[in-house]
Amino acid sequence: MSYDVHVVRSADWLQAASDPISRADVDTVVAADSESAWSETDAVEMADETGTVTRYFMITWRGASCFWWYQNQVVCSNPAPPECEPHTAESFGARFRAACA
Repeated sequence: MSYDVHVVRSADWLQAASDPISRADVDTVVAADSESAWSETDAVEMADETGTVTRYFMITWRGASCFWWYQNQVVCSNPAPPECEPHTAESFGARFRAACA
C-alpha cells in the first residue's frame, strides 16, 4: 500500500487551505537549510480541480528529491526514513499527516 505524507498546519490535511504553507514559506525554509535545495530536474505534475496540470519541482534533502510543495502544503510520497524527519514539519510550524492511497 502506498501513502503520502502531508506537511500541513491544519489539524486535517484536507483542510490545509485554512492555514496554508506558501511557496514563500518553502523558499525561506529551503534557503535556511544547507541540506535542502530546489531540484532543477525532478518534478511532479499535478492536476487541479479544473484539470489544469502544473509542474511542481521537487525539494531535495541530503541530495535526494523527496518533497514537493503543492498549493498549500508540502508532500512526500512513500517516505522512507530519514526523508521525513520531524524537523521538516517543525520548520514550517506544521505537522505530519499520512494519507493512504
